[in-house]
Amino acid sequence: MPRLSRIGAASAGSFGLNSAFRPGTIAVDYLVVGGGGTSGSTISPAGGGAGQVRILTGNIITTATYIVIVGAVSGASTFNSITAVAGGSGSGADGGTSAAGFRGGNGNSVYYPPTGAPWTSGGDGYAGGGGGGAGGSGGNGAARNTPDYFAQGGNGGAGVTWPIDTVIYGIGAGGVGISISNTDGVQPNSAGGSGGSTYGSGNVNGGVIVTYVNSVQLFTGGTVTSSGTTPNIRWKHTFSSSSNLVPLV
Repeated sequence: MPRLSRIGAASAGSFGLNSAFRPGTIAVDYLVVGGGGTSGSTISPAGGGAGQVRILTGNIITTATYIVIVGAVSGASTFNSITAVAGGSGSGADGGTSAAGFRGGNGNSVYYPPTGAPWTSGGDGYAGGGGGGAGGSGGNGAARNTPDYFAQGGNGGAGVTWPIDTVIYGIGAGGVGISISNTDGVQPNSAGGSGGSTYGSGNVNGGVIVTYVNSVQLFTGGTVTSSGTTPNIRWKHTFSSSSNLVPLV
């Protein structure tokens, strides 16, 4: 079975690194994901759009330190001069556009009847639209289901799968649904559309992942895991906050 282990920085010296195991440069696969956009601001807000998902391969120098910037919600992420921008925020009940340009879903107006204070005159609420994803548009808020005055929020748009770990990144946030009763008035946060929780999804921070194949670990930084067996061990550095990728010497 493939070996999977967590490698701490304190144990790095045990590998006995020397020139035989340390190439001058190493080919890395890396993922740079911008932060997702925020939700809208109505009683049943729309979902935020997904951040940009950039998948790249290139060489880095094994004796150099690399700055890793991880964007919070609505912030950009950067590694090795590559920047992934943030997704757009929801606007009222309409979902935010993703950094890839996929639109968010429209909010759907839902009339609610007079129910007593504070909704003495009735009016319109909205089932929020889903945010656009890195790989597709967000869904619209659903129409009212009479006589229950119930409407589901739109689903977030599709994300992008990174073949290295088969995880889907950059899914749009789901819009918040709305339900209305003759006794409780307007109830948000019900029947929300599906969204994502991985890096760059709507309302989720960005992230950076750096991975390479080598007999020994070449860097510290982030959460480090490994899989496979010598000499083809894949090392993976996962950054959920800003830090540095630092060479082991």
